Amino acid sequence: MPEKTPTTYGPDRERQLAHLASSVGHHLINAFSAVVSNAEILKLSNPSDLESDPELAETVDVIVNVSVKASGVARRLIDFTRPSTQPLDQPVDPVMLLQEVIAAFSQTYPKVSWIIDCKPVACLNGDPAQLRSMFEYMILNSIEALHTTGGQIIIRSQFDEPEWTSLIIEDDGQGMDAVIQEQALEPFFSTKPGRLGIGLCLANSIWRRHGGTLSILSKPGQGTMLRMTYSSQRC
Repeated sequence: MPEKTPTTYGPDRERQLAHLASSVGHHLINAFSAVVSNAEILKLSNPSDLESDPELAETVDVIVNVSVKASGVARRLIDFTRPSTQPLDQPVDPVMLLQEVIAAFSQTYPKVSWIIDCKPVACLNGDPAQLRSMFEYMILNSIEALHTTGGQIIIRSQFDEPEWTSLIIEDDGQGMDAVIQEQALEPFFSTKPGRLGIGLCLANSIWRRHGGTLSILSKPGQGTMLRMTYSSQRC
């Protein structure tokens, strides 16, 4: 197997993505708010029409519900790209969080074969809820990269140097070429139909906020490796 070339993303890149995410997020929230307002006006101004046409009434409700959910996605995107308002000072065992996320996913995706090789690692200071979400985004991305018949995901820990620890998520899915790999952390970029393309972007933002670095190593047809590295001296 040819050696894979890593792609890394620095703090300047994260700040640019944060500004973009905030601008796009606010624009989407305003647009969806206008949709919801006009749908509600339609319901109030034409109650008799809606009563006589159940299909129309159902369509209006769908418009409202979908718009509210979509604006919620935009709000979460903005929240994740803002500096955390909560102090990131709670000791967290990342392996324990990973195991909890895997346990949940293993029930939902029975076709996935899991190989867990996580030795005890150093804790890190952070927000458990944010880190859990980060792991969910990353693992879900690996699951969706697998073939429809299933596949294998390997999760392991590695001590790169005495002061550095890496958590690695590796799948044997479709992999990415150089062009896709360069855009993998772009907001709203996805090769999967019907997906928003914000999962890895949000995961990277959370991990950067916790002082970690993320590398993506991938080749077409050879799967993808996500390597999360952090300082072993943080707790």
